[in-house]
Amino acid sequence: MKNNFKLINNITGLLIFVIATTVYIITSEPTVSFWDCGEYISTAYKLQVGHPPGAPLFQMLGRIFSLFANGNVSLVARMINTMSAIASGLTILFLFWTITMLGEKIIKIKGEELNKVNTIIVIGSSIIGSLVYTFSDSFWFSAVEGEVYAMSSFFTAITFWSILKWEKIADQNYNYKWLIFIAFLIGLSIGVHLLNLLAIPAIAMIFYFKKCKKASYKGVIGTIILSFLLLAFIMDGIIPEVLNLLAHTEIIFVNKFGLPFNSGTLFFALLIIIILITGIRFTHHPNKFNLIIFITLSFLLILLILSAASSITNLFIRIFTTISIIYVIWLLRNNKPALNTILLSIAFLLIGYSSFLMLVVRANTGTPINEGNPSNAISLLSYLNREQYGDWPLLYGPYYNAPLNPEKPYLDGKPIYEKDEKTKKYIIIDKQEKSIPNYAPEYCTYFPRMWSQQENHIKEYKIWAGIKNDPNNKKIPTFGQNLRYLFLYQLGHMYFRYFMWNFSGKQNDAQGQGGLLEGNWISCIKWIDEIRLGPQKNLPEPMANNKGYNKFYMIPLLLGILGLFFHLNNNVRDAIVIGLLFFMTGIAIILYLNQYPLQPRERDYSYVASFYAFSIWIGLSVFSINDLLKKKIKPIFSSIIAIIICLAAPAIMASQGWDDHNRAGRYTALEIAKNYLEPCEPNSILFTLGDNDTFPLWYAQEVEGIRTDVRVVNISLLSMDWYIDQIQKKVYNSPPIKISIPKNAYIRSKRDIIWFYNNPIFSKTNQYANLADMINFVISEDQDKKLKTTTGKLINYFPTSYFYLTVNKNSLIKNNVIPQNFINNIVDTMKWEVPNYAITKGHLIMLDIIAKNNWERPIYFSATPEPEEYVGLDKYMFLEGLTYRLLPVQNIVNKDENIQVNTDKLYTNLMEKFHWKSFANPKVYIDETNLRNTYLFKNIFYQLSTSLINENKKDSAVKVIDKCFEIMPKSKVPFDYYTLLLYENYYYAGANEKANKLGLELLDYFDDYLKYYYTFSGYKAYLIEDEIKNNLTYIKRIEAIAKNFKDEELVKKATLIFKSYIR
Repeated sequence: MKNNFKLINNITGLLIFVIATTVYIITSEPTVSFWDCGEYISTAYKLQVGHPPGAPLFQMLGRIFSLFANGNVSLVARMINTMSAIASGLTILFLFWTITMLGEKIIKIKGEELNKVNTIIVIGSSIIGSLVYTFSDSFWFSAVEGEVYAMSSFFTAITFWSILKWEKIADQNYNYKWLIFIAFLIGLSIGVHLLNLLAIPAIAMIFYFKKCKKASYKGVIGTIILSFLLLAFIMDGIIPEVLNLLAHTEIIFVNKFGLPFNSGTLFFALLIIIILITGIRFTHHPNKFNLIIFITLSFLLILLILSAASSITNLFIRIFTTISIIYVIWLLRNNKPALNTILLSIAFLLIGYSSFLMLVVRANTGTPINEGNPSNAISLLSYLNREQYGDWPLLYGPYYNAPLNPEKPYLDGKPIYEKDEKTKKYIIIDKQEKSIPNYAPEYCTYFPRMWSQQENHIKEYKIWAGIKNDPNNKKIPTFGQNLRYLFLYQLGHMYFRYFMWNFSGKQNDAQGQGGLLEGNWISCIKWIDEIRLGPQKNLPEPMANNKGYNKFYMIPLLLGILGLFFHLNNNVRDAIVIGLLFFMTGIAIILYLNQYPLQPRERDYSYVASFYAFSIWIGLSVFSINDLLKKKIKPIFSSIIAIIICLAAPAIMASQGWDDHNRAGRYTALEIAKNYLEPCEPNSILFTLGDNDTFPLWYAQEVEGIRTDVRVVNISLLSMDWYIDQIQKKVYNSPPIKISIPKNAYIRSKRDIIWFYNNPIFSKTNQYANLADMINFVISEDQDKKLKTTTGKLINYFPTSYFYLTVNKNSLIKNNVIPQNFINNIVDTMKWEVPNYAITKGHLIMLDIIAKNNWERPIYFSATPEPEEYVGLDKYMFLEGLTYRLLPVQNIVNKDENIQVNTDKLYTNLMEKFHWKSFANPKVYIDETNLRNTYLFKNIFYQLSTSLINENKKDSAVKVIDKCFEIMPKSKVPFDYYTLLLYENYYYAGANEKANKLGLELLDYFDDYLKYYYTFSGYKAYLIEDEIKNNLTYIKRIEAIAKNFKDEELVKKATLIFKSYIR
């Protein structure tokens, strides 16, 4: 039966792989998705450099898959999405085989044979576990788009499967080849994502249980500690330290020895290679020659390691680590196979890790996307350390309201080096003196959870931690409040909520921030959900029909718990291993990330490996149910019935999850990218801010070649010196961008923040200053042009927040920069006030670009950022689509409104040119990310219809409103505040019948919600009080509008509805 089992196992596993992969390909997005997908696909297609810490292996494999597009650029994204689908299918395959191996062990522990019945149980449990994970919410989401998480999951799955394969043959010769293979997989996985490293403690535990026949609590705890140290050694030692030593050696060779650039890098690389080769040779041929070379070169490596210490503490850590490694080698001196395995494992890990060389090679070619510019060992170290994203405290650090230490407010950081072609040396470009804040010790704590000093984060910290009566943020939070935030927000909201989404049920697809109505998990058991979330009867139609409203009735969860207890009772060792994998890939990530509140998106994709572990227990629940049933009926029947019972889990997950995971036919991200780029004038500059108004545009330009003359400039990235360097180069059909600020004024951390401190000369008269002159003031190194802070630090600043730019009318008209309908309204001087207290380096460079451009190139701004991102220039912006165009034209429409509308251009774009196919397609699912965009779209339609009404083009205004509801019908896009504004504009445009019809629909819509809200009671009613007020306000607003236009039917209905709630 054993041979048959192997055949059945292989065939069934491959069948499950085909099913999963087919599902993912069918439901995958046919083009680019939002968030990082546009960047990943673009960098994969042309092997460019994405955001730190990079994913070179993903990009290289993505490049291979893109070749299957056969030159059709519109299929490139589809091919890379298919790569994710296949990687996800392979994850399911190895999960299936993992469960069969765990099942075999359980059968063996029970002392039973792998007969027909047990084969059915083992295969059945693997089918259940693998299909549950196939249709789990978070994993399915990542499986259908061109992101790294699908491939990262594959590496976790194959790595964990490999250690189980090793366990099966650990007593045979050459068993260590599997350990070497695992090291290679880990090295490769670093080139996709670091998440795979978190499987190391589970791997170490399997190794311990196999090698130690009599396991003990001390042994288990010791193994866990050692595995954590190994994980730390790889994450903080091998990964960054190899590059740190490369950079350190490079600087020594170039600066001290006067050798050419890259000589130190080459020397260190050769040193590592020769040490590993001679060490491996010594384990096969233990002669003195190999030993002498190995010891000599190792001694040289130790000297380099110790000389790279950045502090006394760091030196002691290096000494301790070095002694520990020497001690391990000494212990294994007579165990040549073990020593050989360790050295080969390190070698293969480094071989896998070497995929990062691609980034260095491509960075040196100056690719259009070259984030971080990791062109040498020094810049690659900064890139891998994610220095551009900053740092956060883990074991010790400040609370959110910590002031600086008055005795020593700042500490010195590490000096930053850069290659200088003139001197042929690496020079210090930023000494980083007094660059690290040093907080008052009484405001610091061990294991700080509430650390961000952003005002909106502080407000949320207080809510989650229960901090009251502290309006000025003076109270030092207690450690109990610190832990309350950890358990309620970080663990509860940002992990276990996602866990329950996947195995219990999901309220809707809205992003949850802790309220009762959005993004919560549900049990679908009335009394449980009512205790947590309030009434569950008579849900409003948009809530009840939300495609993300997934009801699993806790079936997968209960099966998983059943499987967990069964595993503990029948194979506690493996249960500990799976539990450790579950912990490390879920809760441990939460503890490490130390997330602040109000995350920009849901983060469930980060924890899919822990859901993978739980799916194993769901599969093992088949064993548990079979054990119960076989006491009553024949084993053959009990095994089949157990499988049928457990099939309820993947069946319900597939049926409930299909509609909100099916992205077939959805081209929204590409359509929006086109809507940004195509209306821009030739050779334009387009300022964007976030991921979703940048990365899809990169994809459109880099992959599909759409409007490559438009230069997309991300304001957030403009704070990075490498990005400022890159925008000054020609890219495709876009000429270099001109700036006046020299590199030494913006390099690294210089002028990251520029404060406004009004000089009395300007502030007395609100005198406007020339923007170019003020930029020169800010970049000056003169002491008298700097501001001394309370800590004694000299900083650059703006002496005024009032600026002007002179305008050459004749030149503008001659160069055809201004639309014909605005020529008579050109101003001689643009004057504006920056409303911010300070601006970032990105805003400074943006202002410099505008000043230096001198209206040679049209300038646009994405319409998505908050108003403060426009630094006061919004009074000169004209809405033309998804962008505002900056024009030196006075407000010609409404002096009370900052934003103006270029009516003719906007009408042509919205009604004739823009791509709306996916939004209008009733078969295409509009998820939460896309839904966010619809708020912007509705506002633009409202602004256009209002302008047309003001211009007495009422027929056109009606067409615009009709178009809005045609592409965003209520069945796909819920009513909101902008719907109310459009309803009012129907009246102003003279379309009273349409206004009446929409008004009745709005009243029914808001009344439906109010009926539901008024079933809440007690504290829960208080929590949704704002929703009640908003909906009552909307009804009152409808009543007022109807009265104004004498629509008695609507007035009467609105009044009755309002009075039914307010007596």
